Amino acid sequence: KFGLTPMQAIQAATMRPAELFGLADRGVLGAGKRADFVVLYGNPLDNIQATRRIAGVYLGGVALERHQLLGAWNRDLQLARDR
Repeated sequence: KFGLTPMQAIQAATMRPAELFGLADRGVLGAGKRADFVVLYGNPLDNIQATRRIAGVYLGGVALERHQLLGAWNRDLQLARDR
């Protein structure tokens, strides 16, 4: 839509902001880097829409349980509304 290749769009959302903020341990996968990443069901280089089909999310190399997070966020939202 904006004239970027899928690779350029991924880099614009990951590597480039990390560079801009001076976060040398983020933005790319590699030895010595922080292991925050998303696992997808498809290859976003073949079809950028694959970024919408998330199989898993990892922070610091640890898998997040998305259904538990959603439940916690919904509880927090409800508590905020009840105040």
